[in-house]
Amino acid sequence: MKSDKLDTWVQVGTTTALIIGLGLVVWELQQTRDAIRSQLTSDGFQLMGQFYTSVFGEEPKNVLAKACDSPTELTTADLIALDHIYTQLVHRSLRVLKVAERGGYYEQAYIEAPSIGRDSTGGWGLLFSTAPGRAFWRSYTGDAALKEYGDRMLANWEGLSCGSHHEEWRQLIIEDLGRQVD
Repeated sequence: MKSDKLDTWVQVGTTTALIIGLGLVVWELQQTRDAIRSQLTSDGFQLMGQFYTSVFGEEPKNVLAKACDSPTELTTADLIALDHIYTQLVHRSLRVLKVAERGGYYEQAYIEAPSIGRDSTGGWGLLFSTAPGRAFWRSYTGDAALKEYGDRMLANWEGLSCGSHHEEWRQLIIEDLGRQVD
């Protein structure tokens, strides 16, 4: 009789351990699936980024400077390069949002970085500091969640225009050089 009771408890324990083990295996398989989905998403954005980078040309700084200093003089070729530069910036942010959505690998604070100038999720400051960048963003029709986020950032953006930013930087350099001479 005592042996039957012990046998029953061993079966209950074994069954419980088996169910917990199966639960852990299922959980691990879900984690692996999420990791693979996130990696594939990231890889896809990387491939797109390589394409956009190939269209920038060898010196994207020239078209960015033109967008900053003389946006009304942008040629069609300049606008094509800017479109690809800005699209890549937007896709950097979209990549973070999609990887977070698919695998939960980013904290919300990282996704919604408070700094727009050199934020962790993309180049919002570079995008919003020029008239062509702001116009590009106003015409963005991609991911609705990213559009809402970017619109909110643009509405609260207090950054300098790129011309003001660079002039302020230039003045700080001159001041610093003046201190070194004294």
